[in-house]
Amino acid sequence: MNANLKPTLAFSESLFQALGSLPKAVFKKVFAFTEKFRRNPEAASLNYERIQNAACPDYRSARID
Repeated sequence: MNANLKPTLAFSESLFQALGSLPKAVFKKVFAFTEKFRRNPEAASLNYERIQNAACPDYRSARID
């Protein structure tokens, strides 16, 4: 990632709508990811993936489950 950028996490509105219907185990993984990100967004355990054709080359996604 660009050294001048601070990692930021964005959630889609659909995520919040879907959280209540997620299986409990998946919900826990989402919560664990957000806590890890909050503590250290550059942690090696967070597996970021480059987004093809993104508006900004620094955008990444993260797979939770």
